[in-house]
Amino acid sequence: MRLKEKLKKAGVIALSSVMICQTGFVTNPQPVQAAEKTTISQRILTLYDMTDVTVSGGIKFTATRNNGARYEYLSRMLVRTLISLKEEVADTEYYIDYKELENGEGFYFYVQTLEEAQAGYSESSKAVIAKNYEKNSKAGKAYLEFLAGKGLGTMKDGALYINNTAQVEITAAGQYKDCNNYTLTLSASLYGNTPSVITEISATDGKIVLDVEKVMQFLAGYLNVSSSSLQTSLLPVALSEVKIDVLGTVYGALADQAKKMKSSLDSMDPESSSYSEVMKEYTIITTVLSACDKVMGSTGTTADLAKFAVAKSKDIVSMVGLVIDPVYDKYTTVSGDTYSFAVTENDITSIAVDTLKNVTTNADTIANGVQAILANFVEDQSALATSVANTKTSLLKKIDNQIKYMTGQTEETYRDFKEDNILSVKIDSSLTGNAAEKSRDYEVKGSVVTGAKVDLVADPTADVEKYQVDFSFSAKEPNAGYVNVNGPAVGKKIKDSKFIYKVTKQGTTDGKKVGTVSVVGLKKKSLKSCGIASTVKIGGVKYKVTAVGAKAFKGNKKFTKVTIGKNVKTIGANAFANCKKVKSVNIKSTVLTQIGKNAFANSKKLTKVTIKSKKLKKIGKNAFTTKKGKKITFKVPSKKKKAYKKLIKASKPASYVVK
Repeated sequence: MRLKEKLKKAGVIALSSVMICQTGFVTNPQPVQAAEKTTISQRILTLYDMTDVTVSGGIKFTATRNNGARYEYLSRMLVRTLISLKEEVADTEYYIDYKELENGEGFYFYVQTLEEAQAGYSESSKAVIAKNYEKNSKAGKAYLEFLAGKGLGTMKDGALYINNTAQVEITAAGQYKDCNNYTLTLSASLYGNTPSVITEISATDGKIVLDVEKVMQFLAGYLNVSSSSLQTSLLPVALSEVKIDVLGTVYGALADQAKKMKSSLDSMDPESSSYSEVMKEYTIITTVLSACDKVMGSTGTTADLAKFAVAKSKDIVSMVGLVIDPVYDKYTTVSGDTYSFAVTENDITSIAVDTLKNVTTNADTIANGVQAILANFVEDQSALATSVANTKTSLLKKIDNQIKYMTGQTEETYRDFKEDNILSVKIDSSLTGNAAEKSRDYEVKGSVVTGAKVDLVADPTADVEKYQVDFSFSAKEPNAGYVNVNGPAVGKKIKDSKFIYKVTKQGTTDGKKVGTVSVVGLKKKSLKSCGIASTVKIGGVKYKVTAVGAKAFKGNKKFTKVTIGKNVKTIGANAFANCKKVKSVNIKSTVLTQIGKNAFANSKKLTKVTIKSKKLKKIGKNAFTTKKGKKITFKVPSKKKKAYKKLIKASKPASYVVK
């Protein structure tokens, strides 16, 4: 098959994969909210709003071949792994090797003869091998029989012949609290064995952690080796942590690579072609790192990267929906609660053409969306706009040529996918809800089949490859109801009559979940007295006010009095800096732990600060510093007077007394 045909085939498979992901959220229009009744993309976005969900699902990959076990991608991996491990699985060698089957039809593992085991060794080593050969060859055979018992293949004449069918099934189960907080346990079954836990993936406030130790234990169990030797064999550098910060590990690996490449560049001739190639790669890596740094900001935590990715993925879903929604609807039928999407190889060309046409129709919207996402990483916005525009023009030209080629408008003959592929996609999905029980359940299952399509009657010896993916997914949200009771998501800004807030914990309109917010700005500009309440109710949702954000009221020219509610735990840096008319600050909070740097700096008329909290641990640098300011009287809890004196002194007020 020519490269162009292979690329087209890959494109169709990718398209099918996207559609599989999207169809998990086809819904019954009766019991669900309006957003779920319309397009596929909007239905997917409802997942972002789901909370306290029990999820489960699985995917099974089956590869079969009628004429030998020639899985080139699999065979090389198995050979390299097993051969590299043969000295790790015991104190002495197993004397295992492998041979190719005739005509390149596959391979098998076998126990070496004494001569083969001795080949390439010194005379002294040959003597040792001869002495241990019988014991080691028995051990080698036992190991192959172990692998056969795991379903990898069949033993015959002391050799392990790899099966013509390979099967991997992965299942997932866990709890999904929200987009940034969840726990999933992944299990796998290889060759039909009882499932074993692969790993656990969890996210806490965005930070994603992977249990590497469980991965190694899983693989070690299938290869009959110790997890430590397996880790040493498979990883360039043994991981020191058994639970890793996924994004942090990737970021660290990129940073290490950039450092090595910079060292190489420093020692290379800048005029050489190799220097140019390395510089291109180095530029890409450093650009990615710089973008990550920008997203992580001052916190320097990868949790911010994860949250950013989740937020931007919503935009991507919307853009993909512009292309996929019409195509999906065209091939979907409805029966009761079940929506069924089904295509065969006869539909693939028309699907591909329709999809490309939708890209053209929505090119401007997609380009603007891409530019908005990339704008988070690029300093030169003008150059970015030019680059996106040029890319769009070039892509549209290529799409137009491809459509003409696929619809027979060119002299070159188009080879349809149905000529050489078994290809079908079948997906059944539903969403049901019960208003009385306040429940909502997603269910989806289906399969994708592809492979080589040949005439076995005409050629009984022909190789036949078939790859099938069967999948299922379930999300059960017992307390959601069919009406969305969730308030604005974390990170959204909301307002009441006086202030602007940022949601830090999502609440619900039914009162079952009280949210939290941080005050981040002023809505009523004429306000002279800044009274931050302990709780607020906005849009039917009750929130505790737990923080005053950095720079929230910096430079305000009208405040004369500041009162801070009892639930505020932190006052951010520069929160009230340069509020030159403020005379008094009354912090009613009993849970305040921190006042940020410069929080009340340059408040020249400030004379009285009352702090009721007994939990204050830190007052930031210059929090109350004012040149030529008035004497400030700090009223604090009597039992904390001594400790708070030290904190207040460090904040450098011009003149003060603590009572």
